Amino acid sequence: MIGLLGSISKNSSLDFKEYDYFGNRAFLENEYKHHSFSIKRKLNSKFSNDKLFNELDDVFFAVDGTIFNLKQLRDSYAKKSTLELFRFLFAKLGRDFIKKFKGDFSLVVYDKKNGELTVYTDINTTKPIYYYEDVATNEFYFASNSYNLYQILADRGITFTVNKFAFYSVASFGYVFGDWHFTNEIKKLRGGTYVTFKNKAVVHKYWELSSFPQLQLSDNEYLRQIQERFTAAVTLQYQKDEEYGYRHLSTLSGGLDSRMTTIVGKEIGFKNIDTITFSSAGYWDEIIAKDISHSYHLKNCTYRLFDGKHLEKYDYSLYLNGGMLSYYVASQMHDLYSTIDFETYGLLHTGQVGDAIIGSTLHKYPNHFKFGYASPHYKEHYVPKLEKAIMEEFDKNDSLEISKFKNHVENFTMQGIQYVYPFTESSSPFLDKDVLGFCLRIPLPYRNNHNLYYKWIQRYYPKAGTFFYEKTKKRTLQFGNKYVNKAYNEFFKAYLRTKGLKDKNNALLNFQDWGKSSALGNRINEVFNAHIENITSDDLRDDLKKQFNTTNFGHKLKALHAVLIYNMYFPKK
Repeated sequence: MIGLLGSISKNSSLDFKEYDYFGNRAFLENEYKHHSFSIKRKLNSKFSNDKLFNELDDVFFAVDGTIFNLKQLRDSYAKKSTLELFRFLFAKLGRDFIKKFKGDFSLVVYDKKNGELTVYTDINTTKPIYYYEDVATNEFYFASNSYNLYQILADRGITFTVNKFAFYSVASFGYVFGDWHFTNEIKKLRGGTYVTFKNKAVVHKYWELSSFPQLQLSDNEYLRQIQERFTAAVTLQYQKDEEYGYRHLSTLSGGLDSRMTTIVGKEIGFKNIDTITFSSAGYWDEIIAKDISHSYHLKNCTYRLFDGKHLEKYDYSLYLNGGMLSYYVASQMHDLYSTIDFETYGLLHTGQVGDAIIGSTLHKYPNHFKFGYASPHYKEHYVPKLEKAIMEEFDKNDSLEISKFKNHVENFTMQGIQYVYPFTESSSPFLDKDVLGFCLRIPLPYRNNHNLYYKWIQRYYPKAGTFFYEKTKKRTLQFGNKYVNKAYNEFFKAYLRTKGLKDKNNALLNFQDWGKSSALGNRINEVFNAHIENITSDDLRDDLKKQFNTTNFGHKLKALHAVLIYNMYFPKK
């Protein structure tokens, strides 16, 4: 277990059999009970003053994660402690006090006077919350990890039913779409919402991501406001490290997003920034990250996976986030994070989804407001079975872009970051609500093909544009003359090859080559065959068999993941 787990129930026990994948690492572990309310936590020990687990005479607060602007709020309201600030804001604003906070967190408030429970997740579900309501017994359960929640409920004799959409979703996309879960009984709390329980569970929305009203500003004003909001977000997140005396640790790749998080932090004036790169030996990510780090005098370490041996290990990756993300992605992330000594570092600073914010997820589509014409995110195995449900999910938002963005961020990106939480907390300035809320209301033509992104770099960070960009394999900001561009790019690539560049050596995603290993292939087949017959649904079982027997090794791994998850939640009796 990593996160929070709680209930309002006559049975106050929150015990379950925990899978031990943490070793002897120190954690914040506590349990609290008040009448029918019980809660426990197991959190990494970083940023401990943010992580309230305290009661007052009339209220109890629990926080998992970091609230970036806590110090600013304490100073603004002249409060000496986080608990004092929470008590003041909750007394003044009630449940809307959540709107004051910026950060990556989940939050629990239990009103001891009237017995009302409120459970929040942040605007992007960086700290997801799953819940279950038993109407017959008037009980309520919640957890950061859906499998831990399942374990508690299964011990109480709850009967679960299969949600086939979730299994087809994870077998197609590698993640679970919408607010679906593998069981129909467990629900996921969406970004920017909270659930209250006092005799009945009610979900409320406190923040809405929208494309409207569309902004109508000049290019200069768009760039000015992006710069103002982004630098404010970077400042807030780097200051969080300094508040606790930590060094800064930033991811750095060959893309634009992590580059901007790192470079802007450096140019603002923050010191003690180290960078980490996840790359195959000699691939663009490593070469470009080293170039940037050398130019800005940053220490850089590259972490590599040399083969697919991590694909034989699936237990901890399944248990750590309840199987909501394909294990072959999850196990890779866990192995990478476990090699890093986080002791002196604070947040893991990332550039997550910047290209979908200052750029767009729909840069190839001329009209992103029409719902009926676009197929789901990927065209793979089960589009006919999923499309109706997916389009119904898309219709809940005011544009196709917002629907695709929210599902990708909440259900893929944020599921991937769960694997750093046993070690530390994370952040991305692009996901700051002021950056996010502004940029996604900029009309799409301005953001198409990274046009506004490039203009922002050119206006405020031209040095950042002199480095190559992994996606295009070219200099980020091109010269005026296309012939000069072509000559420069080819000459510089030739130079980089003398420095160790291996253009196509992206082994971090090289599933097809890994699949050629007979030992790995035999192990994957063995595990699949040992579990597939436990699936009682004939069509789901036959479909996953068909998918597993394809030649695409990535598709085989998705089918294997779906089978393993089925056996987690619906084990053979």
